[in-house]
Amino acid sequence: MSVRLSPQLGPCGSIQTRDALVDRLYREHHHDLFRYLAVRFGRGTFDLEDIIQATFVKVADHPDLDRIDNHRAYLFSVAYNIAIDGWRRSARWGTIEKDLRVLASTAPASCASAEKILIDRERLACLETALSKMPKLRRRIFLMVRIEGLSVQDVAMRFAMSDAAIYKHVARALADCSTMLERAEKRADC
Repeated sequence: MSVRLSPQLGPCGSIQTRDALVDRLYREHHHDLFRYLAVRFGRGTFDLEDIIQATFVKVADHPDLDRIDNHRAYLFSVAYNIAIDGWRRSARWGTIEKDLRVLASTAPASCASAEKILIDRERLACLETALSKMPKLRRRIFLMVRIEGLSVQDVAMRFAMSDAAIYKHVARALADCSTMLERAEKRADC
């Protein structure tokens, strides 16, 4: 693995020196880092290679890499923090998916009354309005994840964004839809 660093020269002296240090750290600690994450979080919980890659990207961007006393401990600490952040995001995502299931369960049934169908059509129109008012990127990400069924990781790779950014776009899109539905329901109650 070769990680290219920011073009800023730090105390390491040159970009080549920093690249060499990161390459050496990768070769020396990749295997142990993988085992540590697998034991700590399980092999099926996350894509461990993604966590390791994110770890080395973060380490490579550290402005004073050569001043770190214990590179191994720093690597393990960064990897642990990235994995914990991913775990927290997935917990939040579970809440968002539960909200989506509630919205989906309110879709009209085949034997629904005319009044229920009318109400559901109004709700659908509100959701279409909410989608049309969203920024294009947010709308596209939301549709790719929720309608097309692409994974967050796939969408993140397509847009060259982090998983966290994709989760935020989806969460904001859900909030936009929810706000639009609440406004419509308040108008209907008046």
